[in-house]
Amino acid sequence: MSAWIHRTGELMGLPDALGSEFDLCANEAVTNIIRYAYEDSASHRISVRIRQALDHVDLEVEDDGRPFNPLEFPPAALASSLEQAPLEGRGIQLIRGLMAECRYQRRDGKNILTMVSRSRAPVGQ
Repeated sequence: MSAWIHRTGELMGLPDALGSEFDLCANEAVTNIIRYAYEDSASHRISVRIRQALDHVDLEVEDDGRPFNPLEFPPAALASSLEQAPLEGRGIQLIRGLMAECRYQRRDGKNILTMVSRSRAPVGQ
């Protein structure tokens, strides 16, 4: 997945930093889906898409797991020390911090998380 994200970003003319941000966000989202979304050992599909528009680029992760809106996970309170920092929710906090906008929808039995960056390819590419 990481190689595909970086190669797709190159083909779209996206800045390397955006490819790295998308890679990190996709890995966080997909890891959580694999760990928590499925209650069986059946085969499942997770789709990752990158879409480019004039003023933004979207990274979309879709899965057929149980309904879960990661954006409803409450922001973590600031811990007074590393030892007191909660382990849960760091991934979604990271995603929220890197992306300009995040959206969730449940459609046709699938979770769809869309992460939006305002970065885009230079004009003329």
